[in-house]
Amino acid sequence: MPINAEASARTLRALAARAPVIPVLTLARAEDALPLGRALAAGGLPVLEVTLRTPAALGAITALATLPGVSVGAGTLRSAADVAAARKAGAAFGVSPGATERLLAAALAEATSPSVPPGASARKMRLHGWRCPTCSVSAAPG
Repeated sequence: MPINAEASARTLRALAARAPVIPVLTLARAEDALPLGRALAAGGLPVLEVTLRTPAALGAITALATLPGVSVGAGTLRSAADVAAARKAGAAFGVSPGATERLLAAALAEATSPSVPPGASARKMRLHGWRCPTCSVSAAPG
């Protein structure tokens, strides 16, 4: 099913509107994900990003995706394999430190419905982001 760019953009805006801040988590142990996710959601932060910087990251995404009312995304997407693994783990969105043609193509290929917008939003995305009709560009320190 082709992606509806407008619906995907609405989904991204809705995710951003759910929380004043999106915590970025780097977890060494997947078993830490559920208690941390519950605490953050109870504190009013129901949208979470787990960076793909540790071996525990995909397990943490899978665990957090089971929490009612929580939307979890994958961060530090650097390759097509990262995009596919994040989607399989249950990520609802993705974030990349930079966008390349291959990464954007992978994100668009994995996004089969507006409820799973393609990842790849970052400060460097302005180089290629205009070619991705369903991607957003975020401003982050760094």
